[in-house]
Amino acid sequence: FDAQKVTEFVHILSAMFSFSIFVLLAVVQAERPDTSCLLQLSEPKPQLLAVESGPTLFAADYQCTSRINPEVYTQNGNSGSFPPGFLNNCNGFCQSHTLFDTLFTGSNNWVCWCCIGTAINSNTNWDVYEVATISNVVGDPHIKTLDGIRYTLLSQGTFSLWHFSGVEAEWKGEVKKVGVDWEVFTHYSGHQAFTKGLLLVDNSGGSHRQALEITARDCQWKGRKGSEWIAVQNGDSLSVLDGQDYVSSFIVTRKDGPKGHNLVRLNMQTKDGPTDVAVLSLSCRPQHHINLQMVMNHREDQQFVDGELKVARKKLSLLGTSTDAEFRTNKNWKDLGGSAAAAAYLRTVDEASKMSVLQISSASGRAESIASCSKAEENQAKETCSKHLGAYVDQRNADNAAFFDDCVFDLCHGAGESAAEIAAELLASNQAIQTMTS
Repeated sequence: FDAQKVTEFVHILSAMFSFSIFVLLAVVQAERPDTSCLLQLSEPKPQLLAVESGPTLFAADYQCTSRINPEVYTQNGNSGSFPPGFLNNCNGFCQSHTLFDTLFTGSNNWVCWCCIGTAINSNTNWDVYEVATISNVVGDPHIKTLDGIRYTLLSQGTFSLWHFSGVEAEWKGEVKKVGVDWEVFTHYSGHQAFTKGLLLVDNSGGSHRQALEITARDCQWKGRKGSEWIAVQNGDSLSVLDGQDYVSSFIVTRKDGPKGHNLVRLNMQTKDGPTDVAVLSLSCRPQHHINLQMVMNHREDQQFVDGELKVARKKLSLLGTSTDAEFRTNKNWKDLGGSAAAAAYLRTVDEASKMSVLQISSASGRAESIASCSKAEENQAKETCSKHLGAYVDQRNADNAAFFDDCVFDLCHGAGESAAEIAAELLASNQAIQTMTS
């Protein structure tokens, strides 16, 4: 019996045990969610396979009691499924209504009607859909609010475009609730005051949770990870857990190319699980500008929206113009939650526009400028817009027709052919999304 060898053996066992405990703790620590990481894919994960954008089923095997006649839209297809984009085309035609119903006629045609009111009755041949509200910012910028009012902005700077608050995230069977607070900021600059930057900030629960931004410098989505800003890839979900619970996220889906799609889903936890409240889609060309569209899936959620896109804006001019002074912020882009790099780019763009001899700084000067366009210039603008938007524009659809009119306006006032190309890219993107959701 060698006492010294026994002592050495005990020391070895002790060291091995300590190392095992260290490894176990390290593994356990590594498995804990990093709540400081704003590119965390949280649990439970939002459903990423289906894009929840556009009209939603209100009642299967029902029809509206009263409707606008005749039908607003007809599209060829078979009885097994809707033709690509059919529901969203119906949705576009019925923006001033709450519901629309659909019917397969039996002659290889799908048709839809805008409903008068919300009364419905049973009919197994029909289905009723809730109209998703569409707002957008295009070109100079031309803004359409969630209740369909259109106007041209006469100011530049940073504005609160869409601020959603007053709704709480909830978990089935739990008392816990967390207030959701999302805000989208836009920065308009340049001779035509195009959109140069977008910033999405999530302050749910009373604290800064996550931020996502894109600028016309490089048209790349970037999210904040700790103190760093990194490129966001297709399918990334920006989310910070509340303890172990999922609250809200920005989910990025992108496909490069003019016929692709580029969108962000604003998703929150509800009693029914993770749910898309709104979907932001856009087109962006580096060193030019951004066009965007915001779709809210449920009309009742509009009451929780403030900002330029809000409903029932009493101060909007009957002339179709506004300075939106009540939504302008004097805070620096970085102070709002954006990156220092984006803030520097936007300052550079602003300085360049101030130095331009073509810059019209006052609202009255802008209003006077936008009224001046000769007939020959207008005809040339229409020809160019038809060249790029013709495949996507259905003049029966008020939204599509407005896209075309805005394109003509911008080209007529010196925006250049690229403005028509970027407008066409947004329409192509929206069409791609519609195909995914139909």
